[in-house]
Amino acid sequence: MSEKQEELLLKIRSTAEDLTQLQIDYWKEFSTFDDIKFWIVILMLVIPVIVLFLTIDRSKMLLLGFYGLNYHVWFAYTNSAGIRMGLWEYPYEVLPILPSFALDASFVSIAYMLIYQWTLKYRKNLFILSYSFSIFCFRS
Repeated sequence: MSEKQEELLLKIRSTAEDLTQLQIDYWKEFSTFDDIKFWIVILMLVIPVIVLFLTIDRSKMLLLGFYGLNYHVWFAYTNSAGIRMGLWEYPYEVLPILPSFALDASFVSIAYMLIYQWTLKYRKNLFILSYSFSIFCFRS
């Protein structure tokens, strides 16, 4: 590794550490237990998990789990890229190191898992229904 490359890499690492510390400080200041918006984010994490637990078809749980995991991974990568490029941000977070944990881990992934379960049960077209749901939820 050249000296210039090593110097730039150290600068990137230092800046990333400073950014991480700034995010943790922001989280400590604005994501407190006495803030209603923090509890809304917590509810966005917990309520879909409870709904999934009560409504999942146990005979197809492995299939639905793999579908949800796949959706979660793709959503997390896309979301992480959007955050890094500055396209969007989340002002209220459950954990400072996982800025959109409630949104991608629970809310969106479980919604698509339930849509997939419904399409399996009623033999409907998953792609049309998922596309319609996406347009409905993410329109601007």
